[in-house]
Amino acid sequence: MQSLKLSILLVLACSAVAESQRRSGSGIAGGFGPSSSFDYVQIHWGPPDSTQLVAAIFFKGASEWGTLAPYERDWAEGASDAAFRAAQARGNQAGGSITPRATAWVEYNDRNGTVLVLNQEWRVQRRDSALVLLVDRIDGVGGDPVIEAVMVPVGALADRQQSEAGAPARDFVDAMYAHWDQALRANERVRLFLDTMK
Repeated sequence: MQSLKLSILLVLACSAVAESQRRSGSGIAGGFGPSSSFDYVQIHWGPPDSTQLVAAIFFKGASEWGTLAPYERDWAEGASDAAFRAAQARGNQAGGSITPRATAWVEYNDRNGTVLVLNQEWRVQRRDSALVLLVDRIDGVGGDPVIEAVMVPVGALADRQQSEAGAPARDFVDAMYAHWDQALRANERVRLFLDTMK
């Protein structure tokens, strides 16, 4: 069995996503392992041009719900593609993980600033803070999924930090993830949740 990454992986498409953010103003990036996943919603605004984390969604379960057998790959890709098209039809951006054992899916509506997770909607702040959704039992083991919402101060990261040094997009992405991780882990509840993710 092997892990299939269905999320929009910012790390694998650094320059394309950075350019897309400049045009569209927002994006979703994430990834997952065998029993947990994450998705970040960020917006691009200025001047000065900056990238702001507006939502971070962390999913974890008791089983290896993110691991797919080879025969499950086509089903999972089809389910993800269908969910992505349905979100676009509603005017939402989307990303996340869909496997036979769990649907860890995120939709973001840039017009009204809302995030949709497990058929529940939250309004996000546009600057200086991020909505953090901690989703436990995403695979339904031990009961229905439980969502806890936490607001965490997260400052914007100026894009000029990338262009001043002429740094490759990958370096900027690494700096962005490190900045977000430090800010999110400053919150004790978020840090405890992240420390139990695999």
